Amino acid sequence: MKSVPKRKLYMGIEFELFFNGTQNSFRQFIKKNLSKWDIPFRGKNSFDVKRDGSLETNKDGFEGIEFVTPVMPFGVGKQFMKSVLNLMRKSEKIHTNDTCGLHINLSYQQEHLNMEIDPHRIYFALDEESLLKDWNRIHNHYSQPRTKEIITWIKRNKRKSHWDLRTGLNRRLLSECEHSDAISFEKIEDVDNGWNDECEPYMEFRIMGGVNYEHKQDKIAKTLKEYEKAMQWASSPYYDRFCSRKINKILLSNQKKQRILYKEPYDPMLENIHDLY
Repeated sequence: MKSVPKRKLYMGIEFELFFNGTQNSFRQFIKKNLSKWDIPFRGKNSFDVKRDGSLETNKDGFEGIEFVTPVMPFGVGKQFMKSVLNLMRKSEKIHTNDTCGLHINLSYQQEHLNMEIDPHRIYFALDEESLLKDWNRIHNHYSQPRTKEIITWIKRNKRKSHWDLRTGLNRRLLSECEHSDAISFEKIEDVDNGWNDECEPYMEFRIMGGVNYEHKQDKIAKTLKEYEKAMQWASSPYYDRFCSRKINKILLSNQKKQRILYKEPYDPMLENIHDLY
């Protein structure tokens, strides 16, 4: 069977950090040390620097900063991230602690696909709790997991069909989302309910961060691959079969006899889903 074509992605990055200086001096610091990127701080597609009051440090003279990039192609975003992280590692003017996050915003280059994101597919594509544990952020106030909530909801609604479970999960994930969620659906547009009318919808992933996150290049690269996989799942019905298997695993987790409770009806369109795109 042929695989589903990869979706091309856009990427935005939010670096949370402490800088020994003001917001203004940080802008000058970035422009000087990342001059090859020709970074604009005004106008369309500009970068942004703002004070972040949620960041706390005991180091005198250091201010909590959020450095936000404009949207850029996924590959370009990864290269820019490497440049910033390299600068952060080398500079004594910058440090990070457990209140700092590295947030990644992702959307599709084909804009219509952003309207077709199914939140439940993203949750089933990512092992949210394992990633948070790997980053030592499972108890961080600004990256809260919803895995237990989802598992409990599925078990309480075990008599529903997989279709009803998946659509019910989508409604729950959208209607009860919080800005502090590790996987944030705040910016996903729900046309029926008027969600996110002010801008193009995108996903925000808030799993990465913590003490010296700028030194964890390999872990960042690994987590970015997981985010990319989740976005490949998010808009394609091809992956519904895998979601059904994960639902079955949850439903069977407390049973002694391993048996399939529900079986999705065969859909020949799924066998040739690559022809639809």
